[in-house]
Amino acid sequence: ETELPVWESVIGNLRFIDEQYADSTLREDFRAYARLLLRSAFDRVGWEPRADEESEVVLLRHRLISDLAALGDPAVTPEARRRFAALVRDRAAVPAALREPIARAVAYSADRQIYDDLLRLAREQDNEQERMFYYNALAGARATELIEQTVQVALRDPKLPPAQILPFLEQAAKESGDPDRVWRLVFANRNEILGRLSGLQRQQALSRIARASANPMVALELRWADLTRADRGMRRFADE
Repeated sequence: ETELPVWESVIGNLRFIDEQYADSTLREDFRAYARLLLRSAFDRVGWEPRADEESEVVLLRHRLISDLAALGDPAVTPEARRRFAALVRDRAAVPAALREPIARAVAYSADRQIYDDLLRLAREQDNEQERMFYYNALAGARATELIEQTVQVALRDPKLPPAQILPFLEQAAKESGDPDRVWRLVFANRNEILGRLSGLQRQQALSRIARASANPMVALELRWADLTRADRGMRRFADE
């Protein structure tokens, strides 16, 4: 199969199933199967962009690099790290078309050094599009202390545009592997986070972050927050 929409559907379903196995001893067996399936496509497109290739091939390469890394591929992850180290030394060492998928790939298994390098790259960019793909890569960091740092970035980083705070946190809830931790950190800091958002985003923020979780306690806390907000609104209306 060579069509991008087909592979996007396959990848999306594999990632969804992988999430369902999060607490299962069968997860690694499933991941081995998923990697084998995706490697057949990646071996065809390879790492190196070609001058005459179609845009669908470019997009498929992006997805395969980042999603194979998310699934713990033992070949893609170290190669992405090698290329990322070259990128940190000299951005010109890595083709522009590969910078985003490499950043996403290394973030999934990031240690503190890689996380700090990604954050520095994000802050250094004048181009907002490139700045945001480094920030969005950070949202996939899975170590506990790095998830906490990601929420702090959303709270206080002056280079993260206010309009991107909610998408950034939503990405963290989906990609960090621990949506409940992201929710707890956001819920604990909700007043400060909501204060940085525009009106429509402020209304949607908690529900958009909560929906990455299947924990019923998250649903109860979201409901409580909605009722509390509605009660404040009614009291404000009565006072007026």
